[in-house]
Order: sequence, then C-alpha cells, then structure tokens
Amino acid sequence: MGILHDKVALVTGASRGIGRGVAIGLAREGAQIAITSRTMTAADAPALDRGSRRVPGSLAETREALDELGADTLALSADLANVESVQGLVSRTVERFGRIDIVANCAMGFPDDYEGMSFWKSPVTDWDAQNLVGVRSHYLTSYFAAPHMSDRGSGLIVNISSAGAIGEYYNVGFRVAHAANNRLAKAMAFDLKDHGVAALALWPRWVLTERVKLAAEKNHPGFHVEESELADADTPELIGAAIARLAVDPMLMEKSGHIQLIAELADEYNLLDADGRKPRVDAFTRELREKIDCIEAVLDW
Repeated sequence: MGILHDKVALVTGASRGIGRGVAIGLAREGAQIAITSRTMTAADAPALDRGSRRVPGSLAETREALDELGADTLALSADLANVESVQGLVSRTVERFGRIDIVANCAMGFPDDYEGMSFWKSPVTDWDAQNLVGVRSHYLTSYFAAPHMSDRGSGLIVNISSAGAIGEYYNVGFRVAHAANNRLAKAMAFDLKDHGVAALALWPRWVLTERVKLAAEKNHPGFHVEESELADADTPELIGAAIARLAVDPMLMEKSGHIQLIAELADEYNLLDADGRKPRVDAFTRELREKIDCIEAVLDW
C-alpha cells in the first residue's frame, strides 16, 4: 500500500511531459487520480514545430498507463482557459472521489517556436499560449479546489515553475509565466495558511519530456537541447514522487509559500529516479538556491 492510498490528486496537463509523469508518480504511491488535458487522443496532439512532427502523448495513453498501475482514475477533457470547464472538472472530481487532497498544476501552453526574436516581433498569441493556459488555469483550478481542501483542513497545491522565472530563457511569455506561478503560489499560501492547506512552486531541472527528447534529436526553432545537457536530467516521474512525499510530509506547512527545488527534495527524501540514479544537488542547484533565498527574503511575510 502506497503512502497516498487515502489521497485524491487532480493533475492538469496530464497528456504528456511533466503532467503525465506526475500522475504516474502519484499513482505509484496509491493515489486516486483525476487527470485532464486538451489532447484526448494522439490525433489531437500539437505539432512540435512548423514541420510535420507531432509531440507524442495523449490523455488516453496516460489513462492506459495508470490503469496498468491499478490506479482508480478519472480522465476528463477540459478547456482550462474556460471558467465553467474548470469548475466542472473540479466538481466531477469531488463527485467521483469525495475529496481533493493534491492539485498539481502542470499545464503549460507552448508557442509555435522559441526563435528568440524580440517580443514585439513575435506573434501576440505567444502570450496567451503560456500565460492563459500556464498561469490563469492554475489560478482557476486552485480557486475551485481550495474550498474542498480548506473545509477538510488539509491539502497541497503545487505550481510547476522553473528557473525561467529569474533567467532570460526563451521568450517574454515564458519568463513571465514562470515568475507569475511562483508569486501565485506564495500569494495563495498566505490565504490558505490558517486552513492547513499548503501552496508552493516546484522547480525541476532539465526534464526528459517528449518535447525535450525530440529537440535533442533535432533542435527546432529557438529550442536547442544537446544530449550532453541531459546527462543529469530528471524523469517526469521523479517530480511525481517528490510531490507524493511533500503531500505526507509532517513539516509541509513550513514549505508552503516557498520555491522547492526537485534536486533538493530528492536529496531530503532520499528519492531515486526511474533508472536508480540519485539526483545530485549540483553547483547549478546551489546557485539557484542562493538566488531564490535572496528573492524570498524580500517577499517574506
């Protein structure tokens, strides 16, 4: 019996990438899972670039993987940019399982390319792709899930973010979306702290998602990945394992409102990745922690 045998998790962006890995990681620990995405089948998958390649993964395939693990799963297609759709997603999850203990906000939109052009020369839709889906949807999912958690006096909301919040990576929309998700987590944590519910931002390093693997094989516009950069990359499932440990950590509320680094959590919880490798707290992680501590000192309550 896993450590989450009595927990219910709602995972957005679960058709592929981090969302799929989080769902699998939580299911391995016994959680009941509600998963959602826009991509129901492989035929619905978006193009990787302006060519013919498509990004692998669909909600149906994630559902199959969870079924193989014996997880009690609810798979729902939802438009996370639509208020009624998100409200219905949360309501159906509670109707099915009776509660929500974990919300993993993993959904993120992607522009057609990351060519690196000045923001005023890129399509204006790049902003919505990353901020409407990647930020506003996190707020909506948390908004409708929070009452169910606060009524029970426990719960965990996780916003997936990255070092793009403080580094000039890719494009303006990407940087702003990740910075916003950190601030959103801290702001929600402030409102939730007296209700026993935690909210935090989680920063992975390089993650072996389908997009990253395809880019390593053949870089597409503005998104360049070298095989050597992936030597210490984490699997998406490791992120799910970290969230599982967070959910049952008796000191969780002390982590609420703060940025958590996957490498540090793997070290703290003694997690091993899928290949048996223990993630390293490397120089990059230590440098990030120093910068994060400076930022959080300014924002501290």
